[in-house]
Amino acid sequence: MENNRRPSDKAVSEEENEREAPEQQAQQQVASGEAGEKKKKVKFSFSRLGRLAPKGIPFRKKDMLPTKEEQKEDTSGLSGRYLEWVYHECYYIGMQLIRDVNDFKRLIQKAFIWLWYTIPPILESARRRVVTFFDRIAGACLAPFDDITLKTKTLGKDLRAGAWKKEGEKKPGPLRLIAGYFHSLGRPLNQIANFIAPIIGCTILAAVILYFDGIDYALEVEYSGQKLGCIASESDFYEAQNMVLDRLLEEEYLAPEDSKPSFRLVIANEDSLIDTDTLANKILSASRNEVEQADGIYIDGQFLGAVEDGTEFLFYIDSILESYRTGTEHELVQFVKKVALREGVYPVSSIKSVFEIKNSLESNKDYQIDYQVLPGDTLESVAQANNTTVESLMELNPQLESRLDEDAEEGQLPRLWTGETLTVARFDLSLGIQVTRRETYTEELDYEIEYVDDNRYPEGYVETISMGVAGEQTVVSDITYIDGEKVDENRISVTVTKEPVNAQQRRGTLRPSQYLTSSDDTSANFIWPVDGGYMSAGLYGYYGHTGMDIACSQGTAIRASRAGYVTYASNYSNGAYGKRVDISHGNGVMTRYAHCSQVLVAPGDYVEQGQLIALVGRTGNATGNHCHFEIRINGQIMNPANYIGTYYPGR
Repeated sequence: MENNRRPSDKAVSEEENEREAPEQQAQQQVASGEAGEKKKKVKFSFSRLGRLAPKGIPFRKKDMLPTKEEQKEDTSGLSGRYLEWVYHECYYIGMQLIRDVNDFKRLIQKAFIWLWYTIPPILESARRRVVTFFDRIAGACLAPFDDITLKTKTLGKDLRAGAWKKEGEKKPGPLRLIAGYFHSLGRPLNQIANFIAPIIGCTILAAVILYFDGIDYALEVEYSGQKLGCIASESDFYEAQNMVLDRLLEEEYLAPEDSKPSFRLVIANEDSLIDTDTLANKILSASRNEVEQADGIYIDGQFLGAVEDGTEFLFYIDSILESYRTGTEHELVQFVKKVALREGVYPVSSIKSVFEIKNSLESNKDYQIDYQVLPGDTLESVAQANNTTVESLMELNPQLESRLDEDAEEGQLPRLWTGETLTVARFDLSLGIQVTRRETYTEELDYEIEYVDDNRYPEGYVETISMGVAGEQTVVSDITYIDGEKVDENRISVTVTKEPVNAQQRRGTLRPSQYLTSSDDTSANFIWPVDGGYMSAGLYGYYGHTGMDIACSQGTAIRASRAGYVTYASNYSNGAYGKRVDISHGNGVMTRYAHCSQVLVAPGDYVEQGQLIALVGRTGNATGNHCHFEIRINGQIMNPANYIGTYYPGR
């Protein structure tokens, strides 16, 4: 086994010879170098293993470390050999780093040289292609002109030389030369035309578009053989027709014989177009109805009637507003609804006196327009004739709903009776007076409450330290009234004339435990509520028992098991509990002490833990002297034994 683990003597001898041979050879070289020339340094090179070694001497890592024999012979040189080994290792790492940096620099240099000699030829090739492309285009465009120039020079040269005058030669005369010249110009001129024609065509097209784009077109309306004027669209004509129907209050529209309008597209500027009011006047004038020039009265766009002289109506309207004016600065009085006076052509039946209009406005009733059904009328035809809808007629005439059968199909309309009266329009005649005035008034400025937190009192406890005093401020506002009722206010400025004095209140911050368990420290939460005694009955010790009975002699002191506010205290024996005390400890926690002989506190009192609150007795449903003690959390009955134990701990 030992022969397998250790080398043989022969192998050890060979290994020592191999280690000593390089050392002897290096010593000989160093010695010969020192004898020949002291300044000559030993040359080093990298061996295959990458270690730094004298040139010609193989380097092995174990050669740098001392052998065991050398360590035993010279321990003083051991540290020097290790330092020399560390030096060579650092030297090797530094040389390797320098070689890597130099390799990276050469790589960058090669890449830069490749880019330097590759990119310019690519750019130059692209430049030559672009130049060649544009040269070809320029050559193709200029070739006809060059051809014409060359032919012109040749013709001039032949004319100046007089080639046809030479004897013995038959050449064309000057006229034939000129004729041939113009004949030869056909091809280059055709090429020039092929280039110029598209440009000229695009230019002409753009000019035509710009010209016609600047022209305004309109529709010329011809109605009943009369040219009424120019409008922007056909919808303007039908809107004017509806306006004509609105002006007919007590009669139907009598259309002319040729009542079908015709439209023709014409060139017209914007100033030559007529508005819908003017068009309505012309349509009504072309009808067979008796019409006159008058001033129409409109309230929120609804035609009320027409008067011969609108000035008198304007005076009446202004007198209504004048009765609300006070003459104060920044005052504005106007109607809520828009009242308009439009001059035009109106049916004679719709023209009324100012007195009739005045009575209608002052009647404070809804204004309605009626229609008498004629033979052959249907709900749709009545709606169309009065410029309204079938839905509106059904809403204004509820009696029509009763004429529909229960099994009537959807969309079926009721029949009309000849001679009956239908309401086709109804609107409120009250104008509504809106008055805006700038007013100045004094306003109370509320005070705030400043709280002083006090951890001596439980949460929910509040005590007033000082009362607050309200302040005052002057307000300037634009107030809007409609028929005397304030509807809006826009404050202009607010000036505080008296600063408010804030109130101060003491606020308790002591928080009792919200939920208590049997693992809580009972001495810090609840205490035994009686001076002595023993538990005679626990929770549910008998049917309906909701607490713990602590038996003791009559008159024994009952103390608050925990600090809190007294919520109930009575020296009257009411119900099964008899005389009792209830104490709230905050966060839904309360205790109850029942069957007392005497209660010593009153509702609202704050009691400390251990404070005397009552005496033991047997009032109510009790067979002996004892204190019935309960603990409830958020209304839930808890077992007092989990919080105060089952026996008197003593004090």
